[in-house]
Amino acid sequence: MNYGKKIVYHAGLEVVYKGNEGFFFVHGHGGSEKTFLYNAIISSLRSEGKIVLAVASSGIESLLLPGGRTVHSRFKIPIDVHSESSCHINKGSQLAKLIKKACVIVWDKAPMTHRHCFEALDRSMRDILTTDEEPIEEKNFGGKIVLLGGDFRQILPVIVKGSRYDTVKSCITQSHLWPHCNVYVLKDNMLLSDSGLNPEQRSELKKFSDWLLDIGEGRAEAIKMDDNEDIANWIKIPQTLLLKSEKGEIEDMITKIYDDLQSLYTDSTLSTKWVAHRMAMTYYTHHNF
Repeated sequence: MNYGKKIVYHAGLEVVYKGNEGFFFVHGHGGSEKTFLYNAIISSLRSEGKIVLAVASSGIESLLLPGGRTVHSRFKIPIDVHSESSCHINKGSQLAKLIKKACVIVWDKAPMTHRHCFEALDRSMRDILTTDEEPIEEKNFGGKIVLLGGDFRQILPVIVKGSRYDTVKSCITQSHLWPHCNVYVLKDNMLLSDSGLNPEQRSELKKFSDWLLDIGEGRAEAIKMDDNEDIANWIKIPQTLLLKSEKGEIEDMITKIYDDLQSLYTDSTLSTKWVAHRMAMTYYTHHNF
């Protein structure tokens, strides 16, 4: 755990031990090991008998968290969410009791989720957690500690037939909750520090990660595919990153990502984490472009 992750780790545990409320966001590009940080916080608190609810915006990402669930499954957030929505959680229900006992909610891939989902959970938790002895209607998420994480350079909420404006307005940063959020940024690419990489592999990996960051930061050169286009919106992918199809596009992609699948899929000694990792590789291959 490097210096940046240690700051977030100790900040998160400090508010738990002091019994304070907290709303955090961990921002970092791919390779900054955000998932490692979440798992460290979750494992540390659970080892002390505390309850941590681990959720993610996508099913694949939830597999990388211990006991992870999708956020819609865990908190009963409506699929057709709007500005006045609330979660389908009744006071006195088992889920309501679980939320009350939980000390922290860890939510990965938060930028993918519409801001109305966060607001629906906030609205419901204020209702669930308030009592006559402790009125907490004015506290974010009912005073519960919430740790969000993700990368705004990747997929934002998908708005069907929406414009760029609609997509930006749907982000958590546009919510009334965001000004109360403490943001931490992880900048180091921990993949480059792998001692098993030779100089050539490290150089190639750095070029690839820098290229992805250039796209996310808007520095990559954009081109027009049609003279009728007003703005250059297309990014040319380097030939070195393209698969040369021989058998078929889908089959070649599977072979490239799961090159050893045929010999390993029957191996009962493989852990669920290995499978989840390979699934995550597929996810990033599709979505980082």
